[in-house]
Amino acid sequence: GDTLNVRMGSEISKVRVIGINTPETVDPRRPVGCFGSEASQQAKRLLTGQSVWLEADGTQDETDKYGRLLAFVWIDNSTDFGLQMIRDGFAKEYTYKLPYRYQETYRSAERAARKAGVGLWGPSTCAGNTG
Repeated sequence: GDTLNVRMGSEISKVRVIGINTPETVDPRRPVGCFGSEASQQAKRLLTGQSVWLEADGTQDETDKYGRLLAFVWIDNSTDFGLQMIRDGFAKEYTYKLPYRYQETYRSAERAARKAGVGLWGPSTCAGNTG
């Protein structure tokens, strides 16, 4: 949900979306997190077959320690994928070390999702406890 493969020309690059964290689904050292499968499926619904635009953020490194590109992901130049995932309750806002360009917007979206009890914030799903 927060990491995806993007085809750029003939190459496929792994991208870590800046500003979001979704429940774990693939780390063999950890169990699948509450709402992780749902977050992964939502990411696939939003992104599969779509053209995306990657937006770098000068406050962040170009890649993370795993060699993944760090970027915001835009669908059709109009939908901020990370923001949409937070609004719909499939991701939490996540800051790694330094503030990033859309941090306050993402934090505001998370507060609204929590208040509305959507997705992973719902009392019948995880109540925010995804770990």
